[in-house]
Amino acid sequence: LVASEIRIAMHRMGVIDTVSVDKILIMLAQNSHWDQVMEGIESTHGSGNVLQFDLFTSLLKIALRHKNVEMAKEIFKALQRDGFHPSTQQCNLLFNILVRSQKHGEAVQLIKDMSAQGIEKNENTYILLLWEAFHISSWKKQLRKISEEIESTIPSKSPALAWALVKAACGVPDIPLALENILIANDVKMVDL
Repeated sequence: LVASEIRIAMHRMGVIDTVSVDKILIMLAQNSHWDQVMEGIESTHGSGNVLQFDLFTSLLKIALRHKNVEMAKEIFKALQRDGFHPSTQQCNLLFNILVRSQKHGEAVQLIKDMSAQGIEKNENTYILLLWEAFHISSWKKQLRKISEEIESTIPSKSPALAWALVKAACGVPDIPLALENILIANDVKMVDL
C-alpha cells in the first residue's frame, strides 16, 4: 500500500475516515514506510481533514523505537501545523530521541520551547533531563537548578526520579539540598540505590 493509493481509495468512497487513516499510517510507520506516512499526513491535511491527536503520539513512539530522529522532527512539525498544541508526553518523546541521536542543542532548545509555550514538565521530563545530565558534563552545571525546579514543581517524587537524581549527581562535589530532600521524602537511602 502507498499513501497515494489510500488517498485515491478514500476519495472514491467520498469520505475520509480518520480512524482508518490513523491505523493505516501507524501500520506504514511500523514497517518503516516513513515517506508514505508523511505523504498520508500531508494529503489528509491538504484535503482539509484533521488527523487524531493521539496519532502523532503513536508515530513519535514508533520513530523513537526505530531511532529515526528526522522523522520524529517531521511528525512533531506536522502535529503543530495541524493546529495541535504538543503535549508533555509528545515533547518528552521528541526530547528522548534528540538526545539519543546526539542532537543535544536541539534537545535543550525543545526544553526551552516547552517553558516558553507553557507546556509543563512532568516527572518523566525530569528523569530524561537527569539522565542526560549524567552523560553530558556541561549539563551537570545545571543539576542544582534542575533539582530545585523538581522540588518546587513535582509534588510527589517517585523512587525512579530519586534514583535518576542520584545517578546524575555522581561526580558532582556537592549533591544539592533538593536532592537530599527528595531522597528523604521518598525514604530512599543511598545504600538502596
